[in-house]
Amino acid sequence: MIKSNIREVKAKLSAYLSRVEQGEKIMIVRRGKSVAILEPVEHAVPLPSLKEFRQQISMKGLPASETIIRMRKESRY
Repeated sequence: MIKSNIREVKAKLSAYLSRVEQGEKIMIVRRGKSVAILEPVEHAVPLPSLKEFRQQISMKGLPASETIIRMRKESRY
């Protein structure tokens, strides 16, 4: 496991992430104390499709644009 301080990790984040992708673990320290460990993800869980989520939502009422126009007209004297 590699130990590195926060400043160095910020400066070389891309390089450190490449090393993590290759299987290395990196311990991040602040003032000599461990604060985090970067390690490869073992099993990436795919995120659900937003397209499927949007299809599940049903539209009700007037479109927002029409509602706003109506509200603006009603508030005028």
